[in-house]
Amino acid sequence: MALLAIWELLAHAGAADPRFLPRLEEVAARGMAEFSRGGLGSNLLVSLERDLIGLVCGSVAESRLVW
Repeated sequence: MALLAIWELLAHAGAADPRFLPRLEEVAARGMAEFSRGGLGSNLLVSLERDLIGLVCGSVAESRLVW
């Protein structure tokens, strides 16, 4: 929570470049727009699939090394 508060304060104060630290409401609006168009949800599922495949591969490799 503290990190989000600092982010919000810096963004509203203009202390950071908005390209790198946009306001939280802009991030939320963009996320909702992407999600409603279907782009965000499908991209999240693809990333989750890759992460789970990596987890399984790493777990199998580790179990082979231990035994």
